[in-house]
Amino acid sequence: MEAQIYIANLSKYVGGTIQGGWFDLPVDYSEIVGKLGLNESEEETIILDSEAPFTVNQYDSLDRLNELYEQYSDLPSELRDHAKELIGDLFSSEDDLLENADDVMFLPEVDTDEKLGSYWIDQGLITVPKELENYIDEDALGRDIRLDGQVIYVSDGCFMR
Repeated sequence: MEAQIYIANLSKYVGGTIQGGWFDLPVDYSEIVGKLGLNESEEETIILDSEAPFTVNQYDSLDRLNELYEQYSDLPSELRDHAKELIGDLFSSEDDLLENADDVMFLPEVDTDEKLGSYWIDQGLITVPKELENYIDEDALGRDIRLDGQVIYVSDGCFMR
């Protein structure tokens, strides 16, 4: 997993100059001090940009970001790749996602209500007598499952909680 942050010298940034650089997480503060030529005891930093599967704020601590990096590294790639989409729909926060990641199931290529209905029938999650198979509206079944449960579609499948 890749995660990067752009860190700048806060006092120079406030003064109108950007002295900063990109750093791969996890990162040690001494690496930042060395690369940016900071005075470790007097100068503060600010995070101006990031490319990470989790939310990064301007004044986040490196300890928090390094810990998030490690926690996200342990997640299945599908969950990690879609984490920002899932927060707010299936999970209330990043902490909720990290604590309850085992409660979610990814169904690749199940990206419509019809495919969701078919999946439930094919997996035996709902029993349909053979003589009624031709009368089942898989689209309506999938829609009802989506509306009753916690299902969110993403570009390459769906997540169910």
